[in-house]
Amino acid sequence: VSGTALLTGTAPELGAPTRTADGFTFEVTNYDATSTYAASATTGSVTVSGSTVTVTGLLPGADSTVTVTASKAGYTDASAATTGTALLAGVAPVFDAPTRTPDGFTFSLTNLDAAASYAVTATSGSVSLTGSTVTVTGLLPGAGSTVTVTMSRTGYTDAAASQSSTALDAGITA
Repeated sequence: VSGTALLTGTAPELGAPTRTADGFTFEVTNYDATSTYAASATTGSVTVSGSTVTVTGLLPGADSTVTVTASKAGYTDASAATTGTALLAGVAPVFDAPTRTPDGFTFSLTNLDAAASYAVTATSGSVSLTGSTVTVTGLLPGAGSTVTVTMSRTGYTDAAASQSSTALDAGITA
């Protein structure tokens, strides 16, 4: 009986994980289209599509270790592992009651996070955020607007909340 020993397989080289809301993704940086890749995860579900490995189904802040195995005819299987973590859950902005003005309204964020950045949009009028105060201007008397405030912070999912109000009716002063 004679035969040839298998050649030594090349272990996958795994890129740094990119966190997502329910898991993470990473690349097999030395991807070889002539190899077959399989992956297993300690937590969550894992898929391989080309050079991209995606883990889903994790709770906020949870981690998982993924082992990727490369197989190729005539070679031994070779594996590598990496650990990634899902993003933490963002905290939605909380507001106090709006105060109507002749051309809009104001309200405050009551849970402002100094480590976060905030974006504001309004369905009507102009909106600005100064410190913790949101100001809407440019509304006609009695006209309404809905303001959405989105909190962004590194390592967290974005979180948003909305507040609606109207400008004072014509002839009414604050």
